[in-house]
Amino acid sequence: MRHSGQGRGDWWRWGGAALILLLALHAGRVALARSQAVERPQAVLALWPGYPDALFSVALARIGAAARQGRAPAPAVTALVERAAEQAPLAPEPLWVAAAARMEAGDYRAAQRLLEAAIRLDPRAPAARFLHADLAVRQGRVEVALGEIAALERRLGGVSAGFAPALVTFLRQPGAAQQVAPALANNPPLRDAVLKSLAIDPADFPRLLALARPGDEQAGWYAPVVMHKLAQGRVEEVRQLQRRVAPNRPLGGEKLSFWGTEPAGDLFAWRFPQSRGGLAEPTAGGPLRLIHYGREETVLAEQLLLLPPGPYRLADRFAAPVAAGTFEWRLRCLAGDRLVAAQPAGATAGSAALLTVTPDCPVQKLSLVGLVGEVAQTVRADLAVVSLKRAR
Repeated sequence: MRHSGQGRGDWWRWGGAALILLLALHAGRVALARSQAVERPQAVLALWPGYPDALFSVALARIGAAARQGRAPAPAVTALVERAAEQAPLAPEPLWVAAAARMEAGDYRAAQRLLEAAIRLDPRAPAARFLHADLAVRQGRVEVALGEIAALERRLGGVSAGFAPALVTFLRQPGAAQQVAPALANNPPLRDAVLKSLAIDPADFPRLLALARPGDEQAGWYAPVVMHKLAQGRVEEVRQLQRRVAPNRPLGGEKLSFWGTEPAGDLFAWRFPQSRGGLAEPTAGGPLRLIHYGREETVLAEQLLLLPPGPYRLADRFAAPVAAGTFEWRLRCLAGDRLVAAQPAGATAGSAALLTVTPDCPVQKLSLVGLVGEVAQTVRADLAVVSLKRAR
């Protein structure tokens, strides 16, 4: 009997261990599936056919692809959502995925009902709230939309950038900028994201200009937008923006400035990139101290310029002579990063080099580059003066 009982005990021990192992494997599969469902839904479905989160991810991807092509989702997407709903009947995901499909099909009333039901199941679900904001914008209920996004931004952060394209679409309607501007003023992350998005399409420039306001020079959107416009060669739009945000300050860029004298945040100030190849350190009212380690070609200093077309003379002076092949001046066209001219630094004193800016290069960048010699060695030098003047 003991033997028989021991056998039953062994069976239960091994059976219990097997059950625990199976549960552990299942839990591992659930954890893996959840972690990968959004990023690799097809791989998850190969591991676990019918896993709801992966089915939802695939459905959303197909809805997004259809939206980008300007068409409603295919009937197969609806079937996919229904299949996922069968696997998770109490989950809110089928409702908001179905709502996304109805939104792209233009059935806003059905989408509204589905989203309200999803939010009742899970009031804090970010996806349902985000879609509700998107739907509200499409329906012209901007205050509702911005309220949803502001709440999500406070909870999660990083939401505004994803919502900006929907708001940009709304802003293309007549009078929309005046309606949106007051609400954007209370949500700086969303305002920055919207204004950056408006810079992408040149046709949106009037809306960008309408939303810009005095004092925006230090706002998060301003420098990236101006740099984007300059890279496209759209200098006149940059001038208009500057007059809007800083009406009492000229744009600058039409001549070289002296390092350390520019106002804070000036996009046309000298920049000194941080690099392992060397460094440049400006001194107040004094020379630019240069260190180059000679191991790799290194940009030590650079400045953006808006030189009008024509001939110019570049001259410099170092506190002490520098060996040939140590430093080089390069003038490049910002659009396309095209080289306009290259001139050895330290070789221009007394006989300034002549270079020509062409009409197809409205924005330029002058760089001081440390060169690589035959033998790597550290070079220290003080640049006292550099000038770039219109040739007569």
